[in-house]
Amino acid sequence: MSSDSSNSEQSKLEQAYAHNPSKRDKLRPLEMLLLSAVLAGFAFAVVGYVTDDWLYRAAIAGGVAFIIALLVIALLGLSFKPNPEDIAARKELDELHRRDNDGAHS
Repeated sequence: MSSDSSNSEQSKLEQAYAHNPSKRDKLRPLEMLLLSAVLAGFAFAVVGYVTDDWLYRAAIAGGVAFIIALLVIALLGLSFKPNPEDIAARKELDELHRRDNDGAHS
């Protein structure tokens, strides 16, 4: 009887991990990279137009702008509050992990 309950808990855990992200969730990292690349291209163009040694300094400015823009966008993305569906899924996963760990230690 305990094997039936452990199998059902295991299947619940597998279902919780089998979440299929939406297309928007899948493309979010690409959006961050593209926006950072656009900002880096802008920095490259401005620095390249203004300076004499345009290739070297513009490449450095573009790289620095890309990294800073990527970090800022990612940190801003982390600052948003998750929706109630995500919160409920996280609580369910935590409960399943807790049950799984309690059963393993007994």
